[in-house]
Amino acid sequence: MTDVLTDVLRMLRLRVGLLGRGDLGGDSALDFGDHAKAVFHLIGRGPFWLHCELYDEPIELNEGDVLFFPQPQWHQISTTPRRHEKATVAAPNAGDGPHKSIVSTIVEFESGAFNPILNSLPPILIGHCQDESANAELAALTRLVLSEYDSRVPGYEAMRERLAEALLIQVLRYYMRTTQELNGLLRALSDPQLTLALAAMHATPGRDWDVDALAAEAHMSRSTFARRFTECMGTSPIDYLCEWR
Repeated sequence: MTDVLTDVLRMLRLRVGLLGRGDLGGDSALDFGDHAKAVFHLIGRGPFWLHCELYDEPIELNEGDVLFFPQPQWHQISTTPRRHEKATVAAPNAGDGPHKSIVSTIVEFESGAFNPILNSLPPILIGHCQDESANAELAALTRLVLSEYDSRVPGYEAMRERLAEALLIQVLRYYMRTTQELNGLLRALSDPQLTLALAAMHATPGRDWDVDALAAEAHMSRSTFARRFTECMGTSPIDYLCEWR
């Protein structure tokens, strides 16, 4: 069976590029949000605090925590709970020690406007890797990424890019596993029957599919399949197929 998530990621042509590494000390902060792209952060040495319009109070972040902003939006990450005015925000490698570290990357999808993954996500994903809900693979991968960012072994740039891509996929898995109110493609992929229909569409998109044939792939009645697919994806099976093509 076609791995739908892998198929979509390949079609979207995911690219993760280093935005920067910040080593901050004292009472200092970094502003983000000037980039018209998704942004991903990994906390090295903490704690830090996240400030953004989505929360009334700052959110504490600790070593190994990951944040993903699927859509561009202003946010600030500071070394204390105090939010800085933009005019006073410090540059990386600022303030008195001991320094705390954060790795930030830009996430790009080269395929254009059609992006069923980003459209499935909330404004921000936060993974607290020390929580019981985080699996061992996510925690181990965050440690490996942080270790590689301190490395200058030949091939380190290529390794960083591949690991960052793998970490983003692990965060998507974490979100699918721990969130009750999924939407869009990620919600459909949590439904084994809808996954069968999506896998069939992705495997042979050129086939003359209709709702009856897709419902048969999902082992569901036509009406139940059409209703559940539309509820999950926010679009009809045939409209999704047209977009995928």
